[in-house]
Amino acid sequence: MAEVERGEEGAVMEAEEYRVWKKNTPFLYDIVISHALEWPSLTVQWLPSSSSSGGGGGASHRFLLGTHTSDEAPNFLMVANAQFPLPPPP
Repeated sequence: MAEVERGEEGAVMEAEEYRVWKKNTPFLYDIVISHALEWPSLTVQWLPSSSSSGGGGGASHRFLLGTHTSDEAPNFLMVANAQFPLPPPP
């Protein structure tokens, strides 16, 4: 029973640390883009290809995610695309 309580306490502390980090992200980073996945990803690899839209809208970068599932579900690789704003011209 004590292990369960300690586990729940750890989860609460982790959630609180995440909330504080999320609140402070504007002070720590220029940009933060987050997306919740069904399974955590232990592998992230940027792919060499990228493209930018001609209208100054942003740049598109592809990356590879590897899932870390339970033993009940198969692991898989996922190719994703992220859109980033371009910095203003000097």
